[in-house]
Amino acid sequence: MLAAFAADFAEPPGPSGEWRGGDRMASGAVQRPWAEDRGWLERFVGACSDAGWVRPDIDWGAWAQTPEAERLRTDPASLDTASVDDLACLLTTVIRSDRFVSGSLLGACESGLIGRIVRRAAVLASPR
Repeated sequence: MLAAFAADFAEPPGPSGEWRGGDRMASGAVQRPWAEDRGWLERFVGACSDAGWVRPDIDWGAWAQTPEAERLRTDPASLDTASVDDLACLLTTVIRSDRFVSGSLLGACESGLIGRIVRRAAVLASPR
């Protein structure tokens, strides 16, 4: 399922999103910025949820603090040996955290993390 998005992350069909807000209001207050995802990225998130990659059994907040999570997020080579469970933990963490920290998903796309996850999923899904 994730492999179907490989082309989108190799050559995105447009920006994955953009930052909005930050405007000064008439009252003088500054509107809080937020990330607005584009349609293809929203479809990707929906497909991840529908296919069970975003799992309710993962304590993503706790997992995100582990050395394993840090290694998988920051060391691109570590994804070469990532398991299906590792990918589910990463996707759950990034997608769920975006609901609490606007821009988490956009940042993961821009850093190449989501593209690396998709490529690893394609390898795992291919017949050997």
